[in-house]
Amino acid sequence: MDIKYRRAIGLVTTLSFIIIYVIFATILGSFILNKPIWVKIPFFLVIGLIWVFPLRPLYMWMSPKPHEMPKGEKPPAASALKRSRK
Repeated sequence: MDIKYRRAIGLVTTLSFIIIYVIFATILGSFILNKPIWVKIPFFLVIGLIWVFPLRPLYMWMSPKPHEMPKGEKPPAASALKRSRK
């Protein structure tokens, strides 16, 4: 599949997931509004960070392989740094 299509599919999937996740987190968060602060803080820290983990495989799939890199587009600097260390 072409990299442009993977990026478009990934963008739509990411936006859809985040909208659904925000609704889910809001519903869960409404149940703990009357709880003490020591319950709220860990809840909101976890719920604010956990959305990243389900999206990681999608982002790995979206990223171009070295032979698929569009002309004129450079890989991220961290990626180049990894390759130079080997």
